Amino acid sequence: MWKLDFQITGTIREEVSRRNQPDDRTTARRGFTWIVAGLVLAYILGTGSRTGGLVAIVAPGSGTSTFDSQVVVLGTISDSQANQVTLRVNDRAQTATVNNGVFQMRIDLDVGANRLVAAFGDLESLPVAITRRALPIVRISSTAPPSPTFEQEVEVFGTAENLTSDAITLEVNGQSKTVQANHGTFSTRVAVVLGANIISAFADGSEKSAITVVRTEAAKPGIAITFPNTNEYAADRPLLSVRGTVVNSDAQSIVLERNGEPNPVRVVGGEFNTTVKLSEGLNRIQAFLRHSDPALAAESNVIIAKLNPIQITIRSVPPVPDLVAVAGKKLVLVTVLGTVENSDPASIDLIVNTSVEALPVVDRKFSKELRIVPDVTYHINATMDGKYSNTIEIYLARPKTPTPGVPESPPTSKDCERIDCDCYGIRFPIDKSGRKASASAQVLENRRRGCIEVEVSLKAKCAETGKVSGTCSQVSGPKAWPRALK
Repeated sequence: MWKLDFQITGTIREEVSRRNQPDDRTTARRGFTWIVAGLVLAYILGTGSRTGGLVAIVAPGSGTSTFDSQVVVLGTISDSQANQVTLRVNDRAQTATVNNGVFQMRIDLDVGANRLVAAFGDLESLPVAITRRALPIVRISSTAPPSPTFEQEVEVFGTAENLTSDAITLEVNGQSKTVQANHGTFSTRVAVVLGANIISAFADGSEKSAITVVRTEAAKPGIAITFPNTNEYAADRPLLSVRGTVVNSDAQSIVLERNGEPNPVRVVGGEFNTTVKLSEGLNRIQAFLRHSDPALAAESNVIIAKLNPIQITIRSVPPVPDLVAVAGKKLVLVTVLGTVENSDPASIDLIVNTSVEALPVVDRKFSKELRIVPDVTYHINATMDGKYSNTIEIYLARPKTPTPGVPESPPTSKDCERIDCDCYGIRFPIDKSGRKASASAQVLENRRRGCIEVEVSLKAKCAETGKVSGTCSQVSGPKAWPRALK
């Protein structure tokens, strides 16, 4: 009887070994289980002959854990009349054929716990517990920077599910390293060589997830100023628009220098655009791509922008010669027209004798209507940023009315010598009320210049006509007063 039992047990052991070969994903406790199963089977067969029949599941053993979705069940029944048994897996039932007291069947396992029972009539085997574990899934989702890349290292990002531990094996061109997953994700930085690099990741029981990253020779970055599109540029206004491009670089900003003064400029879509304020004369403009690695730095072409000095020009309408010929008028309206070159000011100061008025400038032009009265000399000029225009002098003489019956006395040389103006506003800055004058340097200069011009003008007219045709009081305000005119 024991001999027969041993032979049957040996047969079952060989069949179990053939059909349920353990792999690296199944719990490795099979060897000991088969020995125990053989001893138990021998005991069952022996006692079964005495008790009338027993059913037993020999393999797999209770407590087995596997990643497999199916397993082969082997068992025995001591009742010689049995030709089939019922296998129940959780809530499913299947029928297995019995041959010479042995039955076998491949069954599907649910993910998680599985309870196996073999039954024949009222007889049932002891339950067998099998745990099917969900397969681990490891995926490489992306790399930064993406392939192809010039970088010598890339960051690898991925996800992981159903891990038995947090360890993930990452291979780069056959060289492996261990990476720890954290809350279902992992990342690590790896070196890549020129050409194709195969990067794969896997965990115990999972399939490999692989990607290919291609590293190419880095193209040298470049930067260029595209406008102005000439190396020497003549600017007619102080604000200059500068545009350019950046290639083979992901830089977000560049540095634009004017005469060595740096100015950071943002790069959008490989292009930059900014406005540079020029100074009079030559302006050296160049763009730089800064980087700690000299191989990734670059500098642009050089633009020399020349801004000519600001020029302000004024004229009167009607022109001055026509105004001088006007006689017998109590009031004349004169329009002063002006232009500005090499600048775009919003306003400009118009100086009439000592009064200053800010005028708007539109398209580099400005104008002002003045009320000119006789016997007053007007000195008109315009200024901005320390620059001055030409000066317009306007004087309307009121004609003398001769006294009836009194002949005019012929003039003598002394009449001209007595003309002498003294500008108290300069020598003694006191106005008519006796208070100190608070004039600016430019106003004082205008007063001084006005006094001299009036004096020279009067003497010239006197020498030409033999008549004193004006006085120093023609300069309006408390600037000039006749010192000797008797």
